[in-house]
Amino acid sequence: MKSKVTVRPAVFIPLLFPYVGGAGETFAAAGGLRRKMELRTRARFSRTPITREDQPMSRIFITLIVTVALLTTAGFSQATGSKAPTFSLKTSSGSVVDLAKLKGKVVVVNFWATWCPPCRAEIPDFIKTYDTYKSKGLEIVGIALDDNGWEAVKPFMDKLKINYPVVLGSEALTNAYGGIDAIPTTFIVDRKGTIVDRHLGMLSRAEFEKKIRGLL
Repeated sequence: MKSKVTVRPAVFIPLLFPYVGGAGETFAAAGGLRRKMELRTRARFSRTPITREDQPMSRIFITLIVTVALLTTAGFSQATGSKAPTFSLKTSSGSVVDLAKLKGKVVVVNFWATWCPPCRAEIPDFIKTYDTYKSKGLEIVGIALDDNGWEAVKPFMDKLKINYPVVLGSEALTNAYGGIDAIPTTFIVDRKGTIVDRHLGMLSRAEFEKKIRGLL
């Protein structure tokens, strides 16, 4: 059963780099748009939805008018130091991912969606990082927030050959994690089950490895 995810106002802002990501691409979120707007709408960089056919100039214009809102992120709640909310959810194959049973590993909880450009851009690095550090105790759990559920997520997983477990999220789960303002949002949970880092926006492989090396 699908559950639409509604979150607090936010918008992605591509800074200094092209729309489709590279290793240095940075995305941020800022408030001040419509209350309770869905993630899909906000991911289009506008107060009102911008379609996939919109021209790059629209993105540049929106970037300019909302860049000042980045100043508000200084007070962004990191939710670090608290125990990670537990969940027990099924993958597309029916296996269960139980966060409580992953205690003793370093767990990366990544909220994302197939329609989110920075989410798609970071996944190849997630795949490589998981290959490198899985044997050292790293676990990644992707939590997809697509409205169409597995209908959208499963083909995307197969195409990219995602090698870590992916489950479907819900509004209840995003609320448990303090509310997801924008995606990708990534939580890093240490071996004791404590959230030690919350990262908003795309993670490059270098950034990812820097965050986890000291925990493994």
